[in-house]
Amino acid sequence: MTGTTGGENAARALASQGIRQAFCVPGESYLPLLAALEGAGITAMTCRHEGTAAMAAEAMGRLSGGVPGLCLVTRAPGVANAMAGITVAALDATPLVVLAGQVPTRLRGTEAFQEADLADIAAPLCKHAEEVCDIATLPAAIARACHLARTGTPGPALLSLPQDVLEATTEAPLSGQDTPVAANPAPAPQDMARLVELLRHSHRPLLIAGGGPHLWTEHARTLLHDLGARAGIPLVTAFRRQGLVDPLHAAAAGTLVFRSDPALIQAIAESDLLILLGTRATAVTRDNLAAVFDLAAPPMPIVHVYPDVESCGRTIRAALPICATPQALLEALPLADLEATGERHEWVARLHAAHRAFADNPPPAAGMLDAGRVFTLLREHLPRETIITSGAGNYSIWLHRFFHHRDLFAQLAPVSGTMGYGLPAALAAKWRFPERPVIAVAGDGCFQMNMADFATAAQHGLGIIALVLDNGQLGTIRGHQLRRFPGNDCGLTLQNPDFAAFAEACGGFGAHVRETEAFMDAFRAAEKAAAEGRPALLHLHVSPQAIAPGVNAGRNTTDG
Repeated sequence: MTGTTGGENAARALASQGIRQAFCVPGESYLPLLAALEGAGITAMTCRHEGTAAMAAEAMGRLSGGVPGLCLVTRAPGVANAMAGITVAALDATPLVVLAGQVPTRLRGTEAFQEADLADIAAPLCKHAEEVCDIATLPAAIARACHLARTGTPGPALLSLPQDVLEATTEAPLSGQDTPVAANPAPAPQDMARLVELLRHSHRPLLIAGGGPHLWTEHARTLLHDLGARAGIPLVTAFRRQGLVDPLHAAAAGTLVFRSDPALIQAIAESDLLILLGTRATAVTRDNLAAVFDLAAPPMPIVHVYPDVESCGRTIRAALPICATPQALLEALPLADLEATGERHEWVARLHAAHRAFADNPPPAAGMLDAGRVFTLLREHLPRETIITSGAGNYSIWLHRFFHHRDLFAQLAPVSGTMGYGLPAALAAKWRFPERPVIAVAGDGCFQMNMADFATAAQHGLGIIALVLDNGQLGTIRGHQLRRFPGNDCGLTLQNPDFAAFAEACGGFGAHVRETEAFMDAFRAAEKAAAEGRPALLHLHVSPQAIAPGVNAGRNTTDG
C-alpha cells in the first residue's frame, strides 16, 4: 500500500490546527485515525465512557487558548453517549470537535451494525455537522470544523467519518488544512466614543464579566482589574465564570449564582450603567438581572460586548451592542481619561465590602461536617493557581460562595447545569496543567454519573483530588419536587457505595470524613497521594438537612 491513509491525513490536519490531545473511547470504525495520532504528535487518553471523553475534551477546549478540544467516538452508540458533553459545549460556547467513526459508505442505508445518521443526530446541538465521504476533502473538512468551532460564538462541530474513507489511500499532497485562526474583532470607533461618554456620565456603573477562559487572556484580565480600580467600576462575574475576576481585588463585587448576595442584587438595582463583557447573559445570569428589572425595558443603559454580532443584545435589550473580544474592548478604552471620582471609589468600596462579608462568613450548617467551613479551609490552604472543577447540584452553592477562585482557569463548571462534569474536567485540567493542584468537587449523584473514569485518572497517574459530598439524595431535585408535590418523595433517595473504597479499588487513595475538624488532616493525606501520581478521593458525609448556606431543613421540607 502506497500513499497516505485517510486516517493519517486526518491526524495531520488536526495537528495543523494546534490540537495535541484527544479524549476517546476506541472503536473499530476509526482505527486508521487512532493509529495515526501519535505520528502526528497527538496523544490520546482512553476514557471509560464517551460522555466523559466529550466532557473532558470540552474542558480542554476551555483551557487551550481557543484551540478546540478533540473527542473521538465510534458510530451510533458512541455519538449517543457523547451527547451530554456536546450539550455542554453548545450551551457553554466552548470550541469542541467531535470525530465519529461511521460504517463504510457502501453499507450506508442498509441498517448496518451500529449505523445511524450521525450528523443528523448531532446537528441540532452543533454549529456544524457533516459526513465526509471522500478522502480528498477530508483535510479541508477538518479545517472547516475547527474554524467554525472557534469563531463567532464558539461551539461544537461534528464530522462523521466512514470507515472506508479513513482506510483509503491517496498520493495527493495534504491540502485544505490551513484555515485562518479565528479573528479577534475590534470595537468600532463610534461605539467606543459612545461607551466613554456613558462611563463619564455614570455615577454607579457596574460590569459583569463572562464567557469561558478561552475568550480571555491573562492580559485582558489584568486590563479588567485596572479598569475596575482606576475607573471605579465594580467587577461582577457571570454564573460559573468566577476565575475572570480575582475575588480579593479591590474592585471585585461578587458573582451571579443561585442564591446570589442580596446586597449585589440591590446594587444592580441602584446602578445607572450596566456593562456585559464577554457574557451572552445566559439563564442564571439573566435570571438574576430579571429579578431586578424588565429585560425588555431596562431602567439603565446596557452595553453588551461580545465577539459575535448575532449574540450582542440577543438575550437582553442593549442600548449599545459592541462586537468585540474582551481584550480588544479593554485595550481600546482610554483608561487615563476615565479616572474615577471619589463617589465612584466609594461605590466600589461599598460593593467590595459587601461581597467579602457575604463570602467570608459561612453560617452554621446542620450536621457534623460543615460544607461552608470546608471550603473556607481550602481557600486558606490552597495556592491561587488551584483549579476547581464541579458539575451540578446544591453542593456547588457552598463552593461558589465560599471558595476564592483567584486564577483565570480556577473554575471549570458548566453553565448548562450538567451533572457529572467535575471528574472529566479534572482529567483535562490535570493533563493540561500537571503542576497545578486540581480538585474535582461533586455531590453523590453528580459523581456517580462518570465515576468509572476515576480509574482513568489512576491509569494515567493524574494526581487529582475528588471531594464527594454525600447526603444520600438528589437534593436539588428533591427540593423542586417537594415544593410542587408536597408529601411526594419518589425516586430521589440514593443508596450509595463506599466511595473511598471505590477509589482504593481503582488504585487511588480514599478516606472518609464525617467531622469538620477531621477534614484538613484527610486532605493533606490526599495531597500526599496526589503528589505521588495517585488520584485521591475524600468521601464527605454531609447532612441531608443542610440544603444551602443559611438554610437547614428536615428531610421532607428541603428547598433546592
